[in-house]
Amino acid sequence: MNKDLPPHLQTIVETLCDAGCERVNVIIETLSKGGDVKHTAVLTEKERKQVLHELQNIMSVYDQNEQL
Repeated sequence: MNKDLPPHLQTIVETLCDAGCERVNVIIETLSKGGDVKHTAVLTEKERKQVLHELQNIMSVYDQNEQL
């Protein structure tokens, strides 16, 4: 995880990731379309983008591992 991410956003990302890869992919799609999920509804637009970017980075690692 990006250590430059503010602690409250790290906590949200960790909570979202606990839901599993399939759910995270749905969350990424929702956030990409400008939507919100339970844990991101209270965030600013900038914070939602930070969470989205972090989730995308995390999932890219899993996607790379699946291709090996």
